[in-house]
Amino acid sequence: RGLTPSLVTLSVSNFIFFFAYQATRTALAKRRPRNASGARETLDNLSASTVAGVLNVLATNPLWLASIRMRRNANATKRGEGET
Repeated sequence: RGLTPSLVTLSVSNFIFFFAYQATRTALAKRRPRNASGARETLDNLSASTVAGVLNVLATNPLWLASIRMRRNANATKRGEGET
């Protein structure tokens, strides 16, 4: 009862992070050319990962909260405490 919601939430979280990261990197790549060695700037990668992380947290925080509550309620039910 507690593992499935956690796995679903983790899957959604990873999807949102990597989707947002790739979209942000693509947007930054269109705005800035590559450097002399043909690589992206470190600041571009750092910016993309920061934006992706923020979007991930904002989008999945309610899912993580629900997942934690489901696990807590499942543990309380096993101990006979009922809903808390």
